[in-house]
Amino acid sequence: MRKRQVGVFLVAMTMMFAFTGCRKKGPAPPPPPRADFRLPDPPAAPRGGVTSFSVEPSAIERGQSATLRWSTSNAVGVRIEASDGRVMGGCSDADGEAASAAIRAAMALEAARGPAGAATGANAEQAKSQLAKLEADATAAAQKAGMSLQDALTGARNIVSGATLPAASMAKNSLPPTGSMQVNPNDTVTYTLIVFGPGGVSRQQVTLRVAAPAPPPPPAAPRTITLSERISKEVQDIFFNYDKSDLRESDRAILQRNAEALRNIFRDIPTGFVEVEGHCDERGSAEYNLGLGDRRSTTTREFLVQLGVPAERLKSISYGKERPSCTESNEGCWQKNRRAHFVGVDQ
Repeated sequence: MRKRQVGVFLVAMTMMFAFTGCRKKGPAPPPPPRADFRLPDPPAAPRGGVTSFSVEPSAIERGQSATLRWSTSNAVGVRIEASDGRVMGGCSDADGEAASAAIRAAMALEAARGPAGAATGANAEQAKSQLAKLEADATAAAQKAGMSLQDALTGARNIVSGATLPAASMAKNSLPPTGSMQVNPNDTVTYTLIVFGPGGVSRQQVTLRVAAPAPPPPPAAPRTITLSERISKEVQDIFFNYDKSDLRESDRAILQRNAEALRNIFRDIPTGFVEVEGHCDERGSAEYNLGLGDRRSTTTREFLVQLGVPAERLKSISYGKERPSCTESNEGCWQKNRRAHFVGVDQ
């Protein structure tokens, strides 16, 4: 009986092993997904930076101009404003912040694309979902900033590589990242350069000092025309016939005009006097011509006094033939020498 039970047990065991060996093995079940899977964080977004900001010259006079020059880094928006409240050019705060947000969102999207593509299994589905959200966020941010998603992505790549952003990737109305402008304020003013970057804003100031222009020099005092200058311009010589001292009719008319000029001159210039010079031609002795010259100057002076010219301001003098105005020996020249000449003497 005992031997029979042992036999049955061995048969049962043999059939169990045979059945187990005939079954096919299935694939191993997949590992459970990581509940905490997430795409890596994007690199830190840099602040907008001021490389240089200057005004040349730093001091001017009112009415002159100076030049503002600037250079920036990581700029997505640039503005310059003055301490007197004027905006010299550039984007508003709202536009600068919108552009910063758009580039920041594009940087996050760009940084996630590589890891998302490398994800496998259940993680790939989560990566795809997270990447879609990042793209939607970046698209919305770009639209708010007034740019396309592609422009935002271009700006993000340039920020990462340290390159300057194209205008399409910057804030609306932004000044260029590097530039210059002419300014001509009326008073001293401080200019502030504001640089928006995806990670924050930087500011730098320069002051332009404006001085009132130096007052012009006082006008030169009007030059006073001297008595001698007015006599030489306004009083004419008269001439005499050969060996004569009486006045010709034509010369009387000249003396009448001279008398009016002399009265005006003496009224304007209360000092000084006029010498009435008598002159002769070269013929005759020196002594004779001195006497003839004296008669000519005296006749002329007396006629002027009769016309109302103050006698005390007229003096007669004879030079005979010693001071000829012409030195040729002919009648034309001699006629020029037979004259009464007027000279003003300033005092």
